[in-house]
Amino acid sequence: MDEHTSSKTPQQLPLGESEFPNLRNRGKIYVDKTRMIYELAKEEEPFFLSRPRRFGKSLLLSTFHSLFKFGLRDFSGLEIEKLWKDKNTYTVIHLDLSRVSNFNDIEDFEKKFSSYLRLYLKSNQLLSKDFDITADGIETFAVWRHWPPDSSVVFLLDEYDAPLTSCLNHPDTFIKVRNTLATFYSCLKGRTGAFRFTFLTGITKFGKAGIFSGLNHLDDITLNPDFGDIVGYSLEELKYYFGDYLKNASEILRLSETELIEELVAHYNGFCFEETATKKMFAPWSVLNFFRWPKRGFKNYWFESGGQPSILQEHIKKHSLTQPAEFLEEKKLKISSLSAASSSHKVNEQVLLVQTGYLTIKGTNNAKLPTKTTLYLGYPNQEVADSMADLYLGSLLQGKTLEEVDAGDILQFLAESNVEGFIKRINNAFLALD
Repeated sequence: MDEHTSSKTPQQLPLGESEFPNLRNRGKIYVDKTRMIYELAKEEEPFFLSRPRRFGKSLLLSTFHSLFKFGLRDFSGLEIEKLWKDKNTYTVIHLDLSRVSNFNDIEDFEKKFSSYLRLYLKSNQLLSKDFDITADGIETFAVWRHWPPDSSVVFLLDEYDAPLTSCLNHPDTFIKVRNTLATFYSCLKGRTGAFRFTFLTGITKFGKAGIFSGLNHLDDITLNPDFGDIVGYSLEELKYYFGDYLKNASEILRLSETELIEELVAHYNGFCFEETATKKMFAPWSVLNFFRWPKRGFKNYWFESGGQPSILQEHIKKHSLTQPAEFLEEKKLKISSLSAASSSHKVNEQVLLVQTGYLTIKGTNNAKLPTKTTLYLGYPNQEVADSMADLYLGSLLQGKTLEEVDAGDILQFLAESNVEGFIKRINNAFLALD
């Protein structure tokens, strides 16, 4: 018997599938988020959502794409099927700027960005046959069909900030990329009447990138409790949609389902993105990989696939060798800092660590005045805490092994939040490096 089947073959896992129509047509598991999608899609205003990588932002946008372009074609049996009354279909422009986030310099970025815009419009048959294929992409987008009638276009922009976050440590390039993007966004400012619906995703909110000032009524739902579980999986969703996989894994690992769930919660749950700190979410990438390969146990999946942003490396350089005990300390952040837009490449370090998922909201002081609310931050789960510990140790040990510095059990101290043992082992490491 295959390792992720039991007495019957369960629905396929949606691992790596970010195209909603493909997921539905192939009978893969879809965790139904369509009631929340309906609440957003019924409105005629622009929305913004910030979430870490590998949490389902692209699938969310693909779901909006399918709804507006094809109506209820792909939504049979889902909650929205009984709610959606809009019989119209729309022209959908769906861009993903992660496709142009790998560049050498500003000239390389401008070339790739321009080409991406031109080819997108052409391949989606949104331009006349005689358009100039060598024309500047932003100019081509700006004059696209002289723009269509009011409320006839849906604009979806995934990873809008990807080109900016890729050059955070290069201020001159950052400013030039920001200016190029601002030029592109400015062509949207006078065309907002054409948009029936607009939705943007990203990791970081850059205020002077032009887009947030251009779309004056952009509704940032990042911290909104009503949408705190619009991506990721809740514990209830995990039990309901992945019951066959839970049963299979418990048999393979010889754990009761209760024990298995406790381990899954400890390793992969705990991400919280909303201001009440009540909705805890699993990282989809981690649990799906676990369900696919349960014999491997509780491996680190999300951290490895999510990459290690340069801001994280800078954080470790600043803190690991000077204040080792800080690893275990609770962090605090004003909610106004997390909800505010950054004005430059100098992003608040803790804010970016929350936005990228390496820290998460653990609690709040529930202040009566929203701007006075303090958020308490920490590592979301064992997967992230262990990975961060590995990075701290790598920076600390400078190529030496744990055995060489008498610190072989340091990860156990971290796992148990044993501050005294942790600091003792760190001190041993310092002495060994002198």
